[in-house]
Amino acid sequence: MREFVITKEFSGTLEIENNKLENIRCVYKDDYYSNKIMKGTFYLNEDQSSIELIKTPFQSFVFFDMSGRTLKGDITGMNHGHDYNDRFFKLNFKLNDFLHRYKLKDSEKEKLQILFHIPYIMDLSRHVIYSYDLSPDYIFKFNSNPFKIVLNDLIFEFYEKVYCRDYNEPDSIFTRELFIKALIDIGYKDVEGVINSYKLIVDDIMLIISFLLNHRMTSFGYNAELFDNENNLIETIEHKNSSKPCGKDCLKKSGDKYLKFFTEENLSNLIEAFQNKTRHDKKNITKLLYKFLILKETEIFQAKFLSGYVLLESISKFIVKPTSNTKNEQLIKDAIKMSNIEIEDFEISRHRKKKPSSQNEFEITEYRDELIHFNNQEFSGHSMWVEYQKIVKVCRKLLLWIILPDLSNWGIPEK
Repeated sequence: MREFVITKEFSGTLEIENNKLENIRCVYKDDYYSNKIMKGTFYLNEDQSSIELIKTPFQSFVFFDMSGRTLKGDITGMNHGHDYNDRFFKLNFKLNDFLHRYKLKDSEKEKLQILFHIPYIMDLSRHVIYSYDLSPDYIFKFNSNPFKIVLNDLIFEFYEKVYCRDYNEPDSIFTRELFIKALIDIGYKDVEGVINSYKLIVDDIMLIISFLLNHRMTSFGYNAELFDNENNLIETIEHKNSSKPCGKDCLKKSGDKYLKFFTEENLSNLIEAFQNKTRHDKKNITKLLYKFLILKETEIFQAKFLSGYVLLESISKFIVKPTSNTKNEQLIKDAIKMSNIEIEDFEISRHRKKKPSSQNEFEITEYRDELIHFNNQEFSGHSMWVEYQKIVKVCRKLLLWIILPDLSNWGIPEK
């Protein structure tokens, strides 16, 4: 994961437990490409009135300055300076929320442009060509259009920026960033309300893309610009939040077999279908999607297998909606039959092969019972890994079918 740590320094007012401390120096560090750092230090003059306010660490605070910055977070530690001449009391903090509003002029707002910062996704990037000194007009440039999606008549563009690197940084010639761009005619609408509503849509977009790529990512901030009716910039808003880990850049290009599904139309239709579910169904589908993403992040195979089996049960129950007690395997078979998806059959249980009336039909259920009850049966690690892969593929197809049946055969990214 790339990293570019920026240090910012400013002075302002610190509020802790409804007490205000004026002229507090703040040194804040932040990784531009993610929300994983967002921490810093407040420097207080060492007098009793200030120190008494800080009873224990992990108190919440609000810090603001005259330039329109507002920082919200928690105190994580405190200490005195170690040097003889260091007369400051230091408060270390972890930031939850950073907001900077800067007004350039008083005019009626007309348009709002928002760039939601997201991890870089190679499958959504634009193609770049290089001049190799053959053309004096450019060093490199885009030669493909940006990826766009349309959701209930709202247009979202995956907007890319490319920067040249410093000559003494040998890692690459340039660095690239990706944003989700929205342009809104705002008029007299509440700016914060509009931004928050678009943030919810971006959350939906990133959840579906994360599911399709099996790579969890989310937006971690935005840069907004307000314009008047003459297209003059009148205000800027910078925001960043650390409540959810943004995830790592997705830097590998998927195979052609997968990318034939990954079109503007298909992605638009899938996300829109997800958004148009009832509130109850959307909430439950969201839970199932996050459980699917957690599978990849679980490192211990036994835990991964159990989570996968439970997820398959949960998805099947969501589809079948049984009205009476039904065996897990029957639920799974009924869900597959109802969805009419094509799957690779699960291996028949070792006991069922010997005795057709045995309790479990699938070997995955035998292994699941072994993990829960420890029945001292021997299982092939390779065989169970193969069966686990089948579970993941069935879960993926069933989830796609729940959201939009026409796209249930969307391929798996070949990384």
